[in-house]
Amino acid sequence: MNKKQIILAISLFILASFIAGTGMTYYLNAQGQNTQGDNTIAQLGKFSRIFSIVKNNYVFDESSDSLVTAAINGMLKSLDPHSIYMDKNLYNDLMIMTKGKFGGIGIQISTSDGYPVVIAPIEGTPAYKLGIIAGDKIIKIENKDTYNKSLESIVSKLRGIPGTKVHITIKRMGIKEPIKYTIVRDYIQVKSVPYATTIDSHYVYVRLTNFSETASPEVGKALDSLVNNSTKGIILDLRFNPGGLITEAQKVAGYFLPRNSVVVSTRGRMSGIDRVYRTINFKTYTDIPMTVLVDRGSASASEIVSGAIQDWDRGIIIGDTTYGKGSVQTVFPLGPKEALKLTTARYFTPSGRCIDKELRGDTIVDTFKTIGGLNRTITSAGGIIPDVEVPYRTLSRIEIQLAKDNMYFKFAAYYCANRKEKLRNVYKMNDNVWNAFLNYVSKEDTSLSTTDINKNKKHIEGTLNSYIARILWGEPGWYRATFKTDIQLKKALKILKKTKNVKDIFKEINSTSASSQKKK
Repeated sequence: MNKKQIILAISLFILASFIAGTGMTYYLNAQGQNTQGDNTIAQLGKFSRIFSIVKNNYVFDESSDSLVTAAINGMLKSLDPHSIYMDKNLYNDLMIMTKGKFGGIGIQISTSDGYPVVIAPIEGTPAYKLGIIAGDKIIKIENKDTYNKSLESIVSKLRGIPGTKVHITIKRMGIKEPIKYTIVRDYIQVKSVPYATTIDSHYVYVRLTNFSETASPEVGKALDSLVNNSTKGIILDLRFNPGGLITEAQKVAGYFLPRNSVVVSTRGRMSGIDRVYRTINFKTYTDIPMTVLVDRGSASASEIVSGAIQDWDRGIIIGDTTYGKGSVQTVFPLGPKEALKLTTARYFTPSGRCIDKELRGDTIVDTFKTIGGLNRTITSAGGIIPDVEVPYRTLSRIEIQLAKDNMYFKFAAYYCANRKEKLRNVYKMNDNVWNAFLNYVSKEDTSLSTTDINKNKKHIEGTLNSYIARILWGEPGWYRATFKTDIQLKKALKILKKTKNVKDIFKEINSTSASSQKKK
């Protein structure tokens, strides 16, 4: 193709794309936008000329695909952090997140000493059924070495179409020879609610990790199975929950608010984006006192739910200020394997708060009043500010180093190797386990001071116990162990145990606040 043909082809492609898009653009503009003075065609012409010059004259031969992709990414980067072009890998990841399932073998993995290592097999999956255990190092996939390969590349090799086979080689602690497995992939369901239980007989705890399509059904199932006439409080844990589907946030909030209550509203320029989302659930738990746990990892749909609970005076928010992602992204498919994810609106809590943090450097700071009858003052300042702030404990230097070196997990896998069933019946964190850990660390890494470790024994021991419990009893073991050291959960329980009804809970936090003011 000669220079004139390239310029003509690009110009025609861009012009055709623009005309195809203007039907929607003009339709959107009919909502009140003025297009007079728009020089879009002239700017697109400039782009086509620059593209042609670069394609034909740059010192290195660059493909048209790479140049166009770079131009798209550059344009979107200038908008905000959440607007992105999604290639087939990113688009596939999004589908997994929203659908909550994918084809794979069913393991949680991390890296250790350059190799992918199994953190835990997911119960009921092909890997779990074949006996793959925590601590197993995956040294080969399809007979190719995995050393120093990225986690993304490892995951992509393990995932695949259900029914297809993948061959892996495992190195297991205590066993000299590598173990070879042929695993038939299956559909792997990613649970939105990995754990739910009753604490101290009367308090229902529900851990929600995402807002995929399975979120509201799983929350509903957990509540149905655990809530009874003796239930005195509900704890919804949204910590480290990055969000997901706004419709799932609407449904989850609906379990705790009266039917037809406003959950969130969205406002933007796109046609149909201005909308008010109300609760639609028939079965609710509105008469039980509740708390919501949040932190700086709680974002988007998590903030919609916690914001609605706070605005309606339905329960108290405990923890740390949330992330502050108060924007809505719309996915525009560009074909079967790629898409554009574009920020199309901001969302507002029922009281009118926009809690978006610096989408474009314009965090909105203002005060509002709750609308559930208590008329409490709440703030819009980038994120949901908890009613009771309980920040995480600051880790010591040695705790950070142990975590960085993956020492907790390494020891737990070593300690449980080849005696998991036996330990399930007799394990208890005690001085024998602690001394074994000190000996292990001193042999593995001489730069780590056992003196410093002993100085921080209380906290390190708690973390270590959680890792061992996960290997012995899976996710339920992990949660039960972490409950013992979870200061935010303990605060929630303390408040709920002094509460008699839904509104009574606010008297408790007011008295706590007044007490702390006097101490100052």
